[in-house]
Amino acid sequence: MDLTRLDPLLGGHAPLPVMDLESAHIVMRTRIDCATTLCRIRHQAKLRLVDAGVLVPAAWPNMARLAPLTSWSGGHRHRSTLR
Repeated sequence: MDLTRLDPLLGGHAPLPVMDLESAHIVMRTRIDCATTLCRIRHQAKLRLVDAGVLVPAAWPNMARLAPLTSWSGGHRHRSTLR
């Protein structure tokens, strides 16, 4: 396996011709700073892991849309209780 192709600094973001599970794990670990929606090889790796049943995608894919917690009262606060 050519690990240069999987390296975020050397390999670019182009998808691989064939993504095996080992490569998918390496891509997901080494490209942690890449957005899955923008990095084609990370997207390919995520799809491979989901297809293999190794990764379960989040129920809410866009967590950035949620309101941030602005105060902490020692317990969990839900978004609906923030004012």
